[in-house]
Amino acid sequence: MSEALRGRHHNGETDVVGEQIRVLHVDDDPDFVAVAADSLEAADDRISVETATSARSGLDRLAEDGFDAVVSDYDMPEMNGIELLDAIRETNPDLPFILFTGKGSEEVASEAISMGVTDYLQKSFGVEVYELLANRIENAVSEYRAKRQAAESERRVRELTEATNDILWEFTADLSEVLVINSAYEDIWGRSVADLQENPHDFLNGIHPEDRDTMKDAMQCLMSGESADVECRVNAEEGYRRWVWIQGEPITNGDGETVRVAGFARDITERRNRERELEATKNQLAEHNQTLRELYEISADPDASLEGKIQAVLDLGRERLGTSDAFLSSNNTDTDEFSILYSSGDDERLAPGTVAPLSESYCRKIIDSKGVTAIAEASEEGWASDPAYERWGYETYISGEVRVCDAHSGTLCFVDRSGRETPFTEDEKTFVHLAAQWVSYELERQQREQRLERYKEYTDDMLDAIDDVFYVLDSDGRFRRWNQSLLDVTGYSAAEVAGAHGTEFFPEEHRDLVTAAIESVFEDGITRVEVPFITKEEEQIPHEFTATRVEDPDGNPMLAGIGRDITERKRREQELTRTKELLDQAQRIASVGGWEVDVTTDPPEMTVTSEFYQLHGLGADAELNVESVIDLYHPDDRETVRTEFQRAIATADGYDMEVRIGDDDQCRWVRALCEPVTENGDVVKLRGSVQDITERKLRERELEATRERMEIALETTDTLVWDREFESGTLSYYPSAETLYGTGIETLDGFLALIHPEDRSAVEARIESAVETGTYDAEFRIIRDGEVRWMEAKGRVESDDDGTPVRAIGIDRDITERKHREQELQDTNERLEEFTSIVSHDLRNPLSVVEGRIELAQQERNSEHLDSASDALARMRTLIDDLLAAARGGSEIDTDVVALPDVVEQCWHNVETRDATLSAEADAVVRADESRLEQLLENLFSNAVEHGGDDVTVTVGELDNGFYVEDDGDGIPEGDQSQVFETGYSTSDDGTGFGLWIVSEIANSHDWTVTVGEGSDGGARFEITGVDIVD
Repeated sequence: MSEALRGRHHNGETDVVGEQIRVLHVDDDPDFVAVAADSLEAADDRISVETATSARSGLDRLAEDGFDAVVSDYDMPEMNGIELLDAIRETNPDLPFILFTGKGSEEVASEAISMGVTDYLQKSFGVEVYELLANRIENAVSEYRAKRQAAESERRVRELTEATNDILWEFTADLSEVLVINSAYEDIWGRSVADLQENPHDFLNGIHPEDRDTMKDAMQCLMSGESADVECRVNAEEGYRRWVWIQGEPITNGDGETVRVAGFARDITERRNRERELEATKNQLAEHNQTLRELYEISADPDASLEGKIQAVLDLGRERLGTSDAFLSSNNTDTDEFSILYSSGDDERLAPGTVAPLSESYCRKIIDSKGVTAIAEASEEGWASDPAYERWGYETYISGEVRVCDAHSGTLCFVDRSGRETPFTEDEKTFVHLAAQWVSYELERQQREQRLERYKEYTDDMLDAIDDVFYVLDSDGRFRRWNQSLLDVTGYSAAEVAGAHGTEFFPEEHRDLVTAAIESVFEDGITRVEVPFITKEEEQIPHEFTATRVEDPDGNPMLAGIGRDITERKRREQELTRTKELLDQAQRIASVGGWEVDVTTDPPEMTVTSEFYQLHGLGADAELNVESVIDLYHPDDRETVRTEFQRAIATADGYDMEVRIGDDDQCRWVRALCEPVTENGDVVKLRGSVQDITERKLRERELEATRERMEIALETTDTLVWDREFESGTLSYYPSAETLYGTGIETLDGFLALIHPEDRSAVEARIESAVETGTYDAEFRIIRDGEVRWMEAKGRVESDDDGTPVRAIGIDRDITERKHREQELQDTNERLEEFTSIVSHDLRNPLSVVEGRIELAQQERNSEHLDSASDALARMRTLIDDLLAAARGGSEIDTDVVALPDVVEQCWHNVETRDATLSAEADAVVRADESRLEQLLENLFSNAVEHGGDDVTVTVGELDNGFYVEDDGDGIPEGDQSQVFETGYSTSDDGTGFGLWIVSEIANSHDWTVTVGEGSDGGARFEITGVDIVD
């Protein structure tokens, strides 16, 4: 059958699945036994094969180590396989022994079977025979282990039955055969077990003649399927003075038929003696005391619970003895605890559940006295200083000992805070004694019944505790017994399972297989099958089923089995397949080839993977040996490979090296690894891998070149790279900090100490804020060699997955020269600003006087000379305005949020537009210096009107990152477009050549880009991009 029912037994031991199977293979052919070992291990990865090349050496190996099975050839010198089997059976009678021989004859097979061989298999070629052999090894070992486990279970049951003083018994349903009886029978019954097994009714001869009919009636009840509970006298040798309590139960099958009867018999002689004494005393008291008759009525009430009976006894005792309170306690001398179980009366201190020290109770005295303790007036009887009297203050106290299973359990007490006028009478003491005995008897009986109930539930609990499915089918294949796991797995109720056919719980396509498996059990005795359970919800759950043929007590054939969920095993098998596929794919992707060399052969035998051939540039049919492979390596590396290979064999140490395959004209770098495999300290195999690392080597060379270039760049730009780790506090520089700071720096404090005192606090604040913002940007001064130097630092903070900052990296560079240039530029701008102020004042004032005089002269008379002079003055004023704008073009800008439509409208009204038309299509809000933006737009509008004609249309529109100004005039020739932003460029005789240059300067001061091209209607189009658009 398939591998279905391998797995864990109920006792926790494992079967074949998941457990290694150690096999000793004996064959005088070393080559064959080596191949067979590898093939077996390949067929089943649970099988581990060790070999011996002679029967003698095989016996020695078997004596030294434990094996699960032996596989042996038949025809061997000195001792053949049958003789080896005979020798092994002397010390290992049950060890699986499989004869695996090329000599196939009926004579050999017959002899092997007669000698007790486990299995017989003839050698043949191909992997199928090893898969078959592996399967038979697995089956044999599984059965071998199962027998050992069964024997162990039987031993434990024997120990359990022998450890009890009770007689444990089990008979067939008709009491014709003893199935179980322990040795306690001989001690209690006074008759031998052997006589009972020979004559199952022999136990009747040990029963008192007057009790035999009662026993026969009980036997008839059992055979009729009813429970039996009798007490009788036994042991003729002791004069039938022993009393036993016999309780039996019928065991039925799924049809309700009694198949066995089982139970126990307990020696209750002591209890019966106590009962007789109690009965005698009760009868005596009944004649004189009505109260004792009431006690008997309480004990005889079949409808009252134990709790109710005890409560009634306490109430009766209070009435009979005249005390205010009564209670039943549990006493524990080990923990010094005194616990109230039941109480009667008004003393709240005696509430059930109350726990007090036993050493502070009256009850401790009865543990030593073993009888009735009676106190009529405690303060007068020496109890005044006793811890019990001090705690409880009872003057009246009488109690009897309660014993369960012949051990002290507690006390039955009657108490009062008032004293008695007279001591307790003997009748009263007898009452307490009998009441305590009655409580003892009832508590013991309750304990006995509870134990019997647990014993009855034991079998069901064991089966229901098994995670695997347990089931019993009759010869018709219908369910007769099952455990809770079957209901849990299938989702069916017990009523739905009862009587159902086994095939109904499997998918339609598997039912023929299940039917055949059931039939094979009744024919061959055992089966194993792997099929999915189908649940009530139509879910299929893979299971492995093992079943064996058994008989019920009536001799009817039954099938008992276990079903194990193999979903996880199936998943692991699929994962293993996927893992193997991934491994093969990974080897191809990673260019990794594997190899193995058996150094025990001469010459060493070499095995490699397909990727190994490809890495070495070989065809799949190339014949390989160690030397031929070494010859494939670069001439400069061959000796290294050879030396490391030989060293690995000699020292059992592996190697990991990087070498080249090929020659100088064409070679590849590979990483070669090796791990020796040893047996008994000797290297037997070398296993390793070869990985193509050519690309990595090339990247390493490129990385080294990049590093060298970076070092040159850092050196030539006065720049350092720094790295600060927050946890350790270390600060490292590359190259050394000395190149920039003139001294080494290892910590943040060391760095801060070098900063100019006036800049230090600002730098510290920037460093602290970088932890929050993630970026660091600072300019500061240091004093090096007596000279103030300016430094610029930029960096970023890196955090872990939880957002915790862990390090900061960045650069420092010397910007002293840049600072000097900035200062010089500032000085120049200040001088230029002073110049423009002078020009603005000293030139415009005279021009204003000339303009005024010309206007006065024109009022007196008309002269074309005056008109020409006025035009010249206007051109001069425009020239002065452009010069001033150009001079101020490099000054700093002050940006703000500006509505582009509003600025466009304002600028259009600020210039002379004649008959030109404005089309304002831009609605954007931008960030700009408003006055400079107005100047840019006015210059573009003036340019469009001046060069586009009186009726030109000027359009202002939006771009994704800016805006444009275009007109529908004649446009700018393509050859001139590259010059329009240069100073002095103009196509008009009246132009200054500064208008568009100023536009360019204003754009640059905003970090904008201005370009010129052809408009949609053929005119000029100016695009301003890089503008900060405000959402």
